[in-house]
This record gives sequence, C-alpha cells and structure tokens, in this order.
Amino acid sequence: MDGITDEGHGGLVVTEESQKMPLSSDNMSISDPNLDTSCSIKIPFRNNRLTFPMLQPLVSPKYSLALLAMAYFFCDGIGSGVLASTISTVEKQFQLRSTETGLIAATVDIGSCVALLATIYFGENIIKTKWIGSGMAFVVIGSAIFVLPQYASPEYEFSDEELNHCGNVTLPTCDISPLRWYRYVFMSGAFFIGIGLEYVTTIPLSYLDENVKQSYSSLYHGIYNGVSATGLAAGYLLGGTSLHLYNNPTKSVPIINSNSLWVGAWWICFIGGAAAILLLVFPVILLPSNLSRPGNARRNREHKIRRKDPRISSSGVVSRLLSLSFNKLFIAITLADTIYACITFGFMTYAVKIGVDLYGMSEATASMGLGSICIISAVLGYISGGALISKFRLTLKGILQLMLACSVLSFAFSFGFLIRCPEKKLGIINQNGTIAIDGPCNAQCHCTTENYNPVCDDDGSLYFSPCHAGCQTQDEFSVASDCECLIGKNITTTVSSTNCITESCPEFPLLITLVFLSFLSAFHLVTPSTQAAMRSVAFDERTTAISVQRVVQLLFGRIIGRLTFGVVFDKSCLIWSTECGAVGACRVYDSGLVTRNLTILMTTGKICIVAVLLYAVTVERRRSNQHTTVKEQLNIEISTAKGGT
Repeated sequence: MDGITDEGHGGLVVTEESQKMPLSSDNMSISDPNLDTSCSIKIPFRNNRLTFPMLQPLVSPKYSLALLAMAYFFCDGIGSGVLASTISTVEKQFQLRSTETGLIAATVDIGSCVALLATIYFGENIIKTKWIGSGMAFVVIGSAIFVLPQYASPEYEFSDEELNHCGNVTLPTCDISPLRWYRYVFMSGAFFIGIGLEYVTTIPLSYLDENVKQSYSSLYHGIYNGVSATGLAAGYLLGGTSLHLYNNPTKSVPIINSNSLWVGAWWICFIGGAAAILLLVFPVILLPSNLSRPGNARRNREHKIRRKDPRISSSGVVSRLLSLSFNKLFIAITLADTIYACITFGFMTYAVKIGVDLYGMSEATASMGLGSICIISAVLGYISGGALISKFRLTLKGILQLMLACSVLSFAFSFGFLIRCPEKKLGIINQNGTIAIDGPCNAQCHCTTENYNPVCDDDGSLYFSPCHAGCQTQDEFSVASDCECLIGKNITTTVSSTNCITESCPEFPLLITLVFLSFLSAFHLVTPSTQAAMRSVAFDERTTAISVQRVVQLLFGRIIGRLTFGVVFDKSCLIWSTECGAVGACRVYDSGLVTRNLTILMTTGKICIVAVLLYAVTVERRRSNQHTTVKEQLNIEISTAKGGT
C-alpha cells in the first residue's frame, strides 16, 4: 500500500508497513552475527581485538549508565562547575579583564560547536563508545593545558593593599603585564574541554536509547541529565572550596582568604577531576557498540519513520540535514528547547549578581542560595521528567502535552521575579535631589572610580568607596573613619563594607519558593525535549538530530541568552566604574528596573515556548489522525478482499 506524507515530519512518511517492518538498522542489530557485543578493544594496525571475558558480565544497560554517568559527572564538573567558580580567581592572578575571562568561558561553547559539527558530519557512522572515550581524553588534555600557566608563570606575590580614601588614592597600574599573554593558553585549554564535554554530553543519549527498551529510554536520559546537574553542583562547590587554600598551599602568608589580595588554589580541582576522568577512559572505551540482546531494545518503536524518497540515503550529512530541515515537528521542538536554554542559562549566568545587587546578599550566600535552587530544581526536573514518561509510557503526543503543561506552570511562576527586597540607597544626594557618588563633601578628595570598594554607614547608605564617603582615615581595607559625608546624619562617622550586606528581607522566602517552582517546572522540559526530538526523526537520524539541536541551542540559546540578560543589566545601571580611564563594570543598579525587565524577558520567552509547543501538538495530532485514517482504509481493503474471495 502506498504511504502518505506526514506533514509533521516534512520529508518523512509513516506507512502501515513501517509499523510492521523494522528499520534497516534494526535488521542489522538482530541478524548481523558480527555485531560488536563484546567487552574488547581493537589492537592498532591489526585486524584482531583484545577481549576481556572477565568483564563481559558487567556489559549491561545499567552498568553502562552508571559508568557513563560517572564520566559525565566529572567532565561536567570540570567544564561547567569548576571553571565557573574559579574563573574570577584566574582573572585576578593573571591580571585579565572581565571581557577576556568571559571570552575564555565562551571558548568552551566554541569547542562544543566544533565537536557537534563533527558529530553531525559522521552521524550514526561512528563507534559511539570510542568517541565518548576520546571526548573524556580531550577533557583531560584541556585540563592539563588550563593549569599549565600555574606552573609556567612566576609564583604569585602580593604587595601592600591599594588605598582609596580621601587624600590617599592609589591608581591601578594600566601597563600590559606579561602574565596577560597566558589568556591564550587558557583559551586553548577551554577549547579542548569544550570539545570533550560535548562528546560526553550528546553521544551517550543516542547510545543509551538504542540499547534499552523505549519505555526505559526516558528514565535513563533523566538520570543521565540529573547526574550532569549534580556534577555541576559538585564542581562549583569544590572549586569554591579550593579557593580557601592559598595559591601555593605549602606557603604561609600573613593574609586571610577574605582579603582582596588573596588568590586561592584554583588549579587543584582541575588536576583532581582530570585524574578521575583518566581512570574512567579505558572502561568506557571497552564498552561494546551494542549491549546484550540489542534487538529487544530496538523492536516495537513507537514511530517507525521512513523517508519520503527511499533514494535519499542516511549515509550523507547533506541528506540527513535536508531531511531534518523539512521535519516541522523536529524544528518546533528544537525552537522551544532553544528559547528555554536562552532563558535558563541567561538567568543562571547572572544568578549570583541578582542575589548580590538586587537582594543585598553576600556572594557566598547568593552562590549557595540561588545557585543551589537552580541545581536542585535541575536534578529533580531532569529525573522526574524522564520518570513520568517511563511510568505512564507516554507517546510522542503525551510527551508534547507534558512539555506544554510544564511551560504553562513555569510561565505562571515567573511573575515571582517582581518581588524585590528593599534596595540600597546611595549616600550622597545633591542639592537638586539627584542621587550621585560625588558631592560637596568629597570634592576635595579627588576620588577615582578605578578602585571599587563599596562601604556603607550605620544607616545603610551606600558609598562607592571610603574616598567617596569623604573618609580621612582608613583603619582597615574595608573600614574607614572621620567621614565628612556622614556629618549631620546623627550616626557615627565610620563606614564599613560589612554594613552593606543585608540578609534581612521579609519577601525573600516567597521569592525563593517561586524561583524554585519556576525552574523546577522549566527543567521538566529537558528530558522530554530530548525524547520528543529523538522520536520525531528516523531511527538512524537520532545522533544527528541531537547534535543539530545542541548546536542551535548553543549558538542561539546559551550565547544569545547570556548576552540578552547582560543587556538587561547594563540598561538598568546607575553607577559605572572605570578601567584605565575607560568605562568598566556597572557597580550600582536600579533594582526596580532590573526586576521589571527580567520579568518581561522571561515571561515573553515562556509565552513563545507555549505557542511553539501548541503548534507542535497540533502537528503531531494531524500526523496521528492521518495514520489512523490509513489504518482504517487498510482494514476496509482487507475486509473487502476477504469478502470478494
């Protein structure tokens, strides 16, 4: 019987025969006696393989999931967690600018894109376990390159503290330091880490999917993605913990870790994580291409999708990309996933800044508070999203409806970002009523905006530095007294940086609750999105489909999201600092404007996700109706043929 064109899949057709007949890949997995199911490794330059029969009993989906999840834990811990928590310390030690450290972090995404292009080109024509092991090796190499400047550069030393009080302002040195050239070494290391991390992120999804029953695939993916969030959390926390050790742990120094001149041992976790990954590389490479009884895992797939034109082969990258480009359902799922990534990674990039600048928290509290909320919601969302699909055996239509419901809930909870704590007021008010950092009380101090050292008085008013508060005496780096700008306020004339940390915010528990619910419902989309993408394409297009989805997510989701959220903050800036005479970082924000713009940005994005998923549900319903019509017509033809006989 002739097949009908499926509008939801563009260049694909769903036929009645395709519901009964296995795919070519299925036939290979069932009938090919030479299929690799042994725990072995090919000997270079020879045709035979070195097998390990004693390890063969461990070759199973559960063992493979545990092994790959451990590899993902350490790789993502280094590439996402440790790198994020230590990059500011690297900036301080090697005298880099914020834009340069931002470029180092972005190089990880660039490496990921390069890795994904290779995955797209080769598609299913790869030995997945070998590529995963190679990716782990890339992370080890990248980590080694990243810590190389620690040993190749002169040992870090510090001098007297920079002062910034009235009559004694120390300007920073703007000469180009030779240490800054090491930024290219850091970029090289980050590039290799990005390549390896992407192989460990993407390829195991299709490897696990093709080696387990479809009803278990979503649960395996949920656990695997949940481990990613756990690794990120562990890397972030361990990276922060390593900063409590001095850069040279064997050396005793007269300062403590809260001092601005302190540089922590940022390199320790890179070495420790790389060593752990190195121990896992060989076991991962030994995993067979197909686990025991792979045919059982590939039978009875929900959608046996074949291409509209049988002459189009899946062996060519152009044909695979062309097939995906006409797949309306896949495009809709990818678009929703990209918008989700834009919102999520944009927020997580500035989560600590939001806690510090909008809610008056310390950096440690903001990191542990908002950071933990994001990570906990991610772990729960990843795993529970996959568990729901497996528990209720959801079809593609059911998965899309689950994604739609989660998007609606996430949209509703997003309005919680309108809640804000009492904002910090600037200490100087000019005669015309405008708020500023300069005034008559500090005009004779010749203050500079090069050294940002925020201090507050007992009334909670904020000053850019002790100099801007008109302080004549600096008792410590963070405490100054005899401050002219405080005279007449009926308070002591002493300012301190500790006065700027206000942990009391009555609305904060409600805010945290709504943020948690918003991100929990949003993270429920991750595993269902992967499952929906894999079920909307031909069986032998899964690796290419996931790779294309990741490329789009990286380029138009993560990067665009971070830039967009950065623009929101920059447009809400009240006071800027300077760096060597040029405009530097924003130091004081209009919290009301930031919360309003963030809420508008996030709710608008989630409305777009809901609209795209509504379209995807419509496309899938149309496809299902067409398939039902074909079955009814087939039954009528069979009945007629029997009656005629």
